[in-house]
Amino acid sequence: MPNEGDSNASGADREWKPIPQRPVSATPPTPAQHEVPSDQKKSNKNENETAKELAREFRWVEFAQLAISGILAAVGIVALVIYHGQLEVMRGQLGEIIRQYPELQKSSQAARDSADSSQTTLNEATKNFIVDERAWVGVELKMDNFGPLAPSYFTYTFKFKNYGRSPALNIWTIDNAWAYGLKFPASPYYVKKMPTPFEVHSTSPLFPGEEHAMPGTSHISQPQIDEIGKGHLWWYSYGIITYDDIFGQHHTTHFCYRHGVNPPDNKPILCDTYNDAD
Repeated sequence: MPNEGDSNASGADREWKPIPQRPVSATPPTPAQHEVPSDQKKSNKNENETAKELAREFRWVEFAQLAISGILAAVGIVALVIYHGQLEVMRGQLGEIIRQYPELQKSSQAARDSADSSQTTLNEATKNFIVDERAWVGVELKMDNFGPLAPSYFTYTFKFKNYGRSPALNIWTIDNAWAYGLKFPASPYYVKKMPTPFEVHSTSPLFPGEEHAMPGTSHISQPQIDEIGKGHLWWYSYGIITYDDIFGQHHTTHFCYRHGVNPPDNKPILCDTYNDAD
């Protein structure tokens, strides 16, 4: 058992000594290095392998892009060569067309001339057909015997007839008698309001070979008779006929006869003019 007095005495006997302190260094202590665990090394190795694999894949993609670009460039060059060849061919064709243009013009003009000639031939054939097949209405004058009042009065009859090959339609005709000089006028006098039978209008067709009579009566005054006897005047009977043909064309026929007042001068003679038909 220890002695308390000894404890006190030993404690009194002990000297107080300060605790030695370590010198302070300006450089911080280097941290202690620990060994890297083996799992961490494996992870780093895997990351390196992955990076290398990605690098290889990127290089392959770059090579593929370069290859595609090269192929496209080659295709473009081939296309340019083809287009150039086509352009040269087109230039050659254009030059050939330019060289042949005068001949083409001549051929075109010849074709137009041929078409015009064919059209002219067709028009002429059509016109000739219409002329051959249309209606033609003409007139014949028959002088009647003088009555008891001759030569102041005499009668006559116009017979108009269809000499064509098809019917005449919408026939209208008028006649008149008048004393004129030796030359019959281009526009003779007509009594336009003279009643039937001096004016005839018929909607009935006049068939080929068919004819109709239109009688008339003329009065000659004594002064006119005297002038006719002296050879200064002639007595004229004349008229107009209009009609349509089956081809839709309108036609006009003029007729004129001259004669004296005493036999044999009263025989009808065709006038030199005013006998026409279209």
